[in-house]
Amino acid sequence: MPNIKRILYVSETSRMGGGEQVLLDIIDNLDRTRFSPIVIAPCNGKLIDELRARGVKFGFINTRAKYSKFFPFPFFSQIVKFIFWILKENITLIHANGLGVYRVCGVAAFLTNKKRICHIHSIFSRTDLNYSMLVSPHLLIGCCEDISKRIKNFLKSNQHVTPVSTLVNGINIDIFSPLRQQNLKVHKSKLNFNNNDFIITTIGNLSELKGQKDFISMAKQVLDKIPNVTFCIIGEEKISDKGYAEQLKEHACALKISNRIKFLGVKSNIKDYLSVSDVFVLPSLTEGLPLVILEAMSCAKPVVATNINGIPEAVIDNETGFLVKPKDVAALSQSVLVLLSDTAKCKRMGSAGRKRLEDFFNLRRYIEQLQNEYAKIFSDNTNKAILRHRSINTWSAYLVQKLFYRKQYRCDKKKIKKILIISLDYIGDNVLSSAIFPVLKKEFPQASISIMVGEWTKGLYEARPDIKEIITYNCNWLNRTGHNWSFRQKWSVIRKARREKFDLIIDIRGSFGTFLLLFSKSNQYWIDRRVLLAQDLIKIFKRKFLKQNVIFEDSRRPYQAINIFKDLGIEYKEKPEVSLYIGKQDRVNLKNLLTEQGIDLNKKIISIHPGVNSRFKLWDNDKWAKVADTLIEQFKVQVVISGSKGDVTLANNIISLMKQEGFNLAGKMSLMQMAALIELSQLCICLDSGPMHIAGALNVPVIGLFGANHPDTCAPWTDKSRLLYHHLPCSDMCTESEEMGCDVECMKEISSKEVLTAATYFFKK
Repeated sequence: MPNIKRILYVSETSRMGGGEQVLLDIIDNLDRTRFSPIVIAPCNGKLIDELRARGVKFGFINTRAKYSKFFPFPFFSQIVKFIFWILKENITLIHANGLGVYRVCGVAAFLTNKKRICHIHSIFSRTDLNYSMLVSPHLLIGCCEDISKRIKNFLKSNQHVTPVSTLVNGINIDIFSPLRQQNLKVHKSKLNFNNNDFIITTIGNLSELKGQKDFISMAKQVLDKIPNVTFCIIGEEKISDKGYAEQLKEHACALKISNRIKFLGVKSNIKDYLSVSDVFVLPSLTEGLPLVILEAMSCAKPVVATNINGIPEAVIDNETGFLVKPKDVAALSQSVLVLLSDTAKCKRMGSAGRKRLEDFFNLRRYIEQLQNEYAKIFSDNTNKAILRHRSINTWSAYLVQKLFYRKQYRCDKKKIKKILIISLDYIGDNVLSSAIFPVLKKEFPQASISIMVGEWTKGLYEARPDIKEIITYNCNWLNRTGHNWSFRQKWSVIRKARREKFDLIIDIRGSFGTFLLLFSKSNQYWIDRRVLLAQDLIKIFKRKFLKQNVIFEDSRRPYQAINIFKDLGIEYKEKPEVSLYIGKQDRVNLKNLLTEQGIDLNKKIISIHPGVNSRFKLWDNDKWAKVADTLIEQFKVQVVISGSKGDVTLANNIISLMKQEGFNLAGKMSLMQMAALIELSQLCICLDSGPMHIAGALNVPVIGLFGANHPDTCAPWTDKSRLLYHHLPCSDMCTESEEMGCDVECMKEISSKEVLTAATYFFKK
């Protein structure tokens, strides 16, 4: 008897969606002489009904339990249940059918020394991936090239070597086959459609991310040109989107087209509705590689969809359908009208889509590739795993501080003579954390202060009168932007920091790594931002499980800086003060540079800073140029484009698009000379970046453009600011890591008119 491998498939939900259909396709086509499937789901549902009908063994574990990034203890019971199933059923491989469920079953697989796979079907945020992989899997599978690319970029940025494979979704081309023309009218009648009507269909959970509201708006524009069209919306709302179906119906009523919109709910006979449709439309804001698009292509239907994520891998623009920008209702309607007006083109695109699906998205090929991946994993005898979780970092810092350092509330301030501050990486974080210095001046007036900073931010501290010594580093074990230093260079920084024997170390970074590097019994006191975070998590536990009333501290960076002293028994009740000192020589050098560039120091200056460290925060060059031209023309000011050496090309492109004369100083100034420029400016316009926070610290009027981050937590510390932000349903998908997240639609929503309105406010005031 052959050695049959028992595989435990773990589903995120018991409802039927794209990921669950992929799971059923795998189970239906798996080679049962080699593999035996068992499925774990959170509860009863349509997926369980399908498994019962197939005679597949299943069980229940609540994999949907609420998860906290830093507080993993509620997951222990789920881990134990998974271990029970793994041992009871003699499981050899755990296949997590979704990122969320790998959080639990991956740990159980590691503890029982079993192979593990994490299969990702949808777009994820950096945070989702970071906190889902407490242990690294043997293989990460992306459902399309776009997903796999995002996974690889995340792993690269975190220096992981977990294998990543791309298995593009497949469709059973025998089930989803084109309908013969002579049978079309019969099938339309069975589904209660008018034989003379065109049918436009969209399928998906009723959610803002699926874009059904845009679908209805598109329907209105199509009906104005071609009245005999019926629009079908298939799908139901999730619990999290409760009420959205009613909103869609109200939207259809408001447009007076409710008689032409059919809300069909969930349908088991998807193939029948696709077969009678003329065009399939998917106006989603975020997707992986949707099965419904492949199913429509298999039925030889042209597809009109948004140009996002994995969709362009399936739909070839102007060949198998049309691709449009998200939320572009006009483009959607125009594409549908083209297809309805030209039946020959409609059929040609549908046939091309069917051929493409047979060549690249065949289910048989998909299953073969998956089974080959299984075989590779079984041939690997290691149980490699990387323990990686911020909760470990947080609780370790908390416990080690309490175990190795004196009781913090017994701090004798008079004995604190030497203080070391370990700063953060980014310019904005350093500026906001300067709120720590007034507290130090008040509580430890006799102490000398040293600071450990990255070389790129040391200029922020060189002119500060309260800093005695600056210890610089530029190595990647202390930050995300450093370089690979030699061991000798690294050790020189560590030795220099340790031999000073500081009485108090203030770790604003909250990094357990820096704690280990600098740990010494000669350091009497150590206060760490992560310790405060751990204390907040204890408050969460008290509120949630002990039902106690607790008060949480303000999470903004300046308040974090002053609240860190509470562990020493120091309550600083005044509003945090953010400050920045610019050296006299930096001001002189800046004025000399401005004079050389032909800038009149007696005329008003507006500084624009278009550069940023993440593509999710970038704004269109055309809009920058339009804003600059209008400001010059309307307010008779001089516009200076600023930035680092990495922003030179960006600044050159903006200058080339301008009709008025602008000045490009990108790459020509040091950090503090740029601060001096902001100080001279009547207005500073920038993205969510360091210059915005420098303007706030210098009390210069500033306009901030926000994309991936919310201004509530990242705002400049000033009353003289106007912050522009558009929250979209996909905004929470955006991350700080490049090449991950959404298509920066939130930045595209900000118009040049909004920026000019904000600028006018400051000039009038």
